[in-house]
Amino acid sequence: MTNPLPLSAADLRSFKAFGFLVLRQVLNRDELRTMDGEFCAAMAAQHATPFDGTQRRNAGLLGQDTPFFSSLLDDPRLLNVARQLMGEDILGICVDGNRYVGDTSWHPDHTSNLLPGLKFAIYLQSVRGANGALRVVPGSHLSCPWTDEFSQGMWNTPIAQVPAFVLDSDPGDVVVFDTRLWHGSSGGSADRRMSTVVYYANPASPEAVAAFQRQGELIIESLRLAGAAQHWLYPASWLAQPQMSLTRRRWIERLTEIGFLTTPGLIEPPLATAR
Repeated sequence: MTNPLPLSAADLRSFKAFGFLVLRQVLNRDELRTMDGEFCAAMAAQHATPFDGTQRRNAGLLGQDTPFFSSLLDDPRLLNVARQLMGEDILGICVDGNRYVGDTSWHPDHTSNLLPGLKFAIYLQSVRGANGALRVVPGSHLSCPWTDEFSQGMWNTPIAQVPAFVLDSDPGDVVVFDTRLWHGSSGGSADRRMSTVVYYANPASPEAVAAFQRQGELIIESLRLAGAAQHWLYPASWLAQPQMSLTRRRWIERLTEIGFLTTPGLIEPPLATAR
């Protein structure tokens, strides 16, 4: 097992300037086998029909049937990196899985400068520039040049022709990037499997709280569009586990305090818990 901590001063400078890092071989072979099994089982459980490679699928991975994935938000190998990059006052938000199909258009992963965040991407197969590796525009998180002119230029230019950096990744690697960073992928296969672990800064103003709640609504909408039967973010088991860590308990208390957990559709409905 490899622990990427502590990040070096050079790592921190690089992330601040460019908005991303690739942490090599954080996860070991046994963990990858466990992740592969949980990922496939969750996808099968949350979608009624077999995957045919024609449309992206998504699955929440915080349930009791995916215990390893459910533990990743608390895993010090990720959590401590997130704290080094963003500070101690952060909130663990979600873990999900995706089966991507084809290209992913250029986009950032947040809607407000009031809501800094980090995304950890874990690919379950090797990816390179020709088969769907993540591409990023270094430094695009700093000035957030999201004018209509910039955005249209990004969206109207073929993905592979935008000046960008390709983040090659092998199983065991973890890619971490600022959610404000513009990113996409090109040449992806019909089944590119990736899980993500997301943290946000603890919102410190009413405006930031409103942005936080809006982000929750967008996450729910994304799950619904992907057709998952479990289209809520937080299963009852994740919110009420007796072995819950102190860190997770504090997150849940803060998410409750700011009203995030009252966002319609965010929590597993009571009827869905009856088996």
